[in-house]
Amino acid sequence: MPAQHIIGFDAKRAYNNKSGLGNFSRDHIRMCVDHIPEHHYKLFTPKAEESLANFHLGLPNTERISPTRGMGKISPSWWRSFGMIPDLRRHEVSLFHGLSASLPAGMKNWDGVKIVSVHDLIFEKYPRWYSRADKILHRRKLKHATDVADTIVAISRETAQDLEQLYKVDPNKIRVIYQSCHPAFRIPAETKLPPGLPEEYVIYVGSIEERKHLGELLQIIDDIGKIPIIVVGKKTSYYNKIQPLVEKLQRRGLYFHMQPDVVTLAALYKHALFSVYPSQAEGFGIPVIESLFSKTPVLAGSSPCLQEAGGPGGMYINPLNIPEFTKGFKLLLTQSSVRENLAVEGFAHVEQFQPHKLAEMWKEVYR
Repeated sequence: MPAQHIIGFDAKRAYNNKSGLGNFSRDHIRMCVDHIPEHHYKLFTPKAEESLANFHLGLPNTERISPTRGMGKISPSWWRSFGMIPDLRRHEVSLFHGLSASLPAGMKNWDGVKIVSVHDLIFEKYPRWYSRADKILHRRKLKHATDVADTIVAISRETAQDLEQLYKVDPNKIRVIYQSCHPAFRIPAETKLPPGLPEEYVIYVGSIEERKHLGELLQIIDDIGKIPIIVVGKKTSYYNKIQPLVEKLQRRGLYFHMQPDVVTLAALYKHALFSVYPSQAEGFGIPVIESLFSKTPVLAGSSPCLQEAGGPGGMYINPLNIPEFTKGFKLLLTQSSVRENLAVEGFAHVEQFQPHKLAEMWKEVYR
């Protein structure tokens, strides 16, 4: 039996984010509880959104830790950055894992094992999508985390290469461990679709922002005029730019926006002809593996990490090259044999992202 640890997680995203980093954090914690049960897990968060506050209930060997006194109670964000170390000692944490590319200040002088997960360096590679203040903050946090961590876990080979090239991180400190997705996508279940949806459709899952190129996809839908799209994702300011096109497609019955629960989302994937994820830059691409676990092929951006996620289950295009994007879309729309082959090969590919297989790699990190 491996040595037992009390492992602390920076779980802010798990309790306050319903998309990308939040999904990763919750899935990772569930994986650890299910497949590495010999440890105890302390989930440190400055606060918790009401709808996520009890996500850990029913998970054995877990406890949520939040500030209850002093400066930490007055300023939870200060506690996460500067005041957490005394609580790590108080709870006898022997290993701390920052799940979202940051570690608390003062971690250098803490004598436990320090691990950080890094998802992407998009803010360095595409700085125009970030404010100056955000770039400075991300850079400071990531530099500190990569300096003090004993092990840096990159979520893809692309991210590992970016860390080596842009931050000069010693490759011997880096491990690449992919991520899985919610059990609803991995465990087959019969769920009826909500009423009022078309029989045939394609699906886009992801936040509605510039780098994911929903606007270019909707223009293709508008030009073809035959297939509706279901869009699942949070709106950002970018939505204002594409709103006239959205309203045009809605009048034609070709656009449906939804915010379904995870079980319904799994059904939406399953019944789609194919999914489209035309992102220009990601860290990994969870919607890609969600789709492939659902046996639904993917038309995705050609970013290396998306090809790592999708493997032979995806068709990859440059979302800024509209003729190429349109050609790929039409091919998947009209050729059922292509869709079927991609679905079969993609489903075999994502077997490597099953939690029990990823857990074996994490056991080595947490040893």
